[in-house]
Amino acid sequence: GVGSTFTVTLKEVATASVVHGEMWAAPSIDVNAVRFSSATILIVDDLEVNRNLVRAYLAMFPFAVLEASNGEEALEVIEQHRPDLVLMDMKMPVMDGYEAIRILKERDDLRDIPVVALTASAMKQSEEVIRRVSDGFLPKPVSRLELVMEISQFLAHTFEEAACETIEPPLTDAVPVSVSEPLDGETLLKLPELIRRLEAELPAWEALCRTLTINDIEAFADQMRALGEENNYGPLSAWGEQLGLQAGLFDLAAISAKLEGYPELIGQMQALLNNER
Repeated sequence: GVGSTFTVTLKEVATASVVHGEMWAAPSIDVNAVRFSSATILIVDDLEVNRNLVRAYLAMFPFAVLEASNGEEALEVIEQHRPDLVLMDMKMPVMDGYEAIRILKERDDLRDIPVVALTASAMKQSEEVIRRVSDGFLPKPVSRLELVMEISQFLAHTFEEAACETIEPPLTDAVPVSVSEPLDGETLLKLPELIRRLEAELPAWEALCRTLTINDIEAFADQMRALGEENNYGPLSAWGEQLGLQAGLFDLAAISAKLEGYPELIGQMQALLNNER
C-alpha cells in the first residue's frame, strides 16, 4: 500500500555481467540505503592513494578491508584470509593482476572467490581481455555509486525498494567541477602534495558524511576552496565553493551528493597525475 517499504535479500544469486556503459540504463540505487552483510574485501593496488580511496568508499559498510600492493602479496593474503571479494588492479610491479587472477582461478579451493578488476581506462581489446579473466570490471576513476552497484552483484545485501530510483543531480547555478582542462607545469608539480593533503582529510570527510553538521561543512568547504586557490587547482576551488553555497542554503540532499564526490575528486587528480607520467 501507500508508504509501504519492502526489503529484498539477494544472496548467492547468479547475475549477468553489466557492461560499464550500460550500467546507467538501469535505475540507480541510493547507496545510503544499501545494507550489506558483513564481508571481507581485499583491495589490491600498488598505489596507496588508490587503495585509500576505495577503502573510503567502503567505510560506511560493515566490511573487513584487507590490502595488498601487488599480485604476489594478494595471493598470500587470499591464502590466509579467504576474502569474499577481491578488487584487483591489473598493472602492478612484481606480479600483475592478470597473473594473480590466473593463479587464483587455477586453484580449486580459491577459484570461486570473485575478482573485480579496477584499472585505468584501457583500449577496447585490453578491456575485452580483462572481462574474460575477471568476474567484473570497473575503469578508474570509479565513483562510489559505480563501486557499490558492482560489488552488490557478488555480496549479500538488502535495500529498500523505495530507494531504487534514477538519481538526478541536484539543481545548482554553480559551474560543474571539471578536470578536463590541461594543467600547467607548476600545478602538476604541486599535485602530489595536494593529493596527500586531501587524502589526510578523508577521516574528517567520513565524519561530515555521517553528521552533516552545517558549521563543520562550511569550514571544510572553506578549507578546500583555499587549498584549491593555494595550489592553482580550479576544480577543487569550485568544489569547495559549491559545497559552501549548499551549506549556506541548508540543502542536505545537495550537500550529501556533493560530499559523496570528494574521494572521486581525489581519484580524478590521481588519474591526471598518472597520465602525465
